[in-house]
Amino acid sequence: MTMRDSQQNSQARRDQSPSDAARASSAGGKAKGWIDPVCGMNVEKLSAVFTSAHEGETYRFCSEACRSKFEADPERFAMASSPV
Repeated sequence: MTMRDSQQNSQARRDQSPSDAARASSAGGKAKGWIDPVCGMNVEKLSAVFTSAHEGETYRFCSEACRSKFEADPERFAMASSPV
């Protein structure tokens, strides 16, 4: 893989929303939940009560503590939640 290919792949991952990445990781392509961008835990649809918006995206969290950490430094966690 060339440096250019690597950069294009990285940009493509950043262009997807974090919620898209979490949905893609669920079985059968059907959304079951999301991944908490702070701790990495799976957040089920029915229990996603802790949310925060950043740059037009809605992020979901397993707890108030994770949401607070995200809101203190959203750039750090938004970048970390890019699809793999």
